[in-house]
Amino acid sequence: MVAGNSSTISHHARQLSYEDACEIARTVLRDFRCRTTCLGLEEVAETSTAALAKLVALRRDLIKLGRDLRIVGLRGQANTLYEVARMGGLLPRQETQSPSGSWMSPAASSPAEPAVPAVPNPSAGAHGYERL
Repeated sequence: MVAGNSSTISHHARQLSYEDACEIARTVLRDFRCRTTCLGLEEVAETSTAALAKLVALRRDLIKLGRDLRIVGLRGQANTLYEVARMGGLLPRQETQSPSGSWMSPAASSPAEPAVPAVPNPSAGAHGYERL
């Protein structure tokens, strides 16, 4: 439990399946005490679009109930899928606190995968951005 009216739950597996996301949804929806749930996915390196879609649907349901969902940590293929699908607006990340006590943005919290800025580039295709 973290300070305030929020709680943290963690998924302790390398992969997050659709079935795992369904179980997380059932668990979160049963806990009426907390307003915001932070879902710790620091160990998750692989996931599917179906699992992420279930978490988005969970967040939508929570918002209707006056609650919210944030994710903490993602790495590997799971992080790539999150970024490519532009899930940030649908399933936001929670800022994390570094061991030194300073706050880090979600992109900076993954030391194995440093943040890569995007810059405008008209020749980069339909979206107009390329990764540096």
